[in-house]
Amino acid sequence: MKRSLLGKLIFFYIIAAILIFTLINTVGIHYISDQLITEKKHQLSIYSQYIKEHHFETAIDTNTIYSLKSISRQMAATDSILETRTWIVDSNGYLIIDSANENLKERTKNILTADADYLDSYYHINKKLDTFLSKEMLAVILPIANRFQIEGYVVTHYPMEEI
Repeated sequence: MKRSLLGKLIFFYIIAAILIFTLINTVGIHYISDQLITEKKHQLSIYSQYIKEHHFETAIDTNTIYSLKSISRQMAATDSILETRTWIVDSNGYLIIDSANENLKERTKNILTADADYLDSYYHINKKLDTFLSKEMLAVILPIANRFQIEGYVVTHYPMEEI
């Protein structure tokens, strides 16, 4: 009797361990992935807020004494440290600054041609714009409003393969 009870307990213990291991590896991995994406979205939104406060007004103003190239260089230096890519986009979807391309001609590329709804959301997960982004990215979009009108957007991208 003792041996059969001990055998049953060991058997059920092994089954319970296998079930818990399977549950952790299926549900837990998605929870951890979602948590990492949420943390990265928060970090990118803080960085986008910084870009808004320090570079957006200068980039959108056509009469500024600062060149867009110098702003692009500053953003590119920061982006290389953070492993991000940042765009400053006007209200019509035209790229003003692309931190990965400091030789960008102002207002010649419109991201809305690749995806008309791209700027309508606050973030995108696993989004790839064929003509602009070569790999899937996590994108955080910060709309900039002044007197209830959108003046432009700060869009910060982070590669999904890094998460």
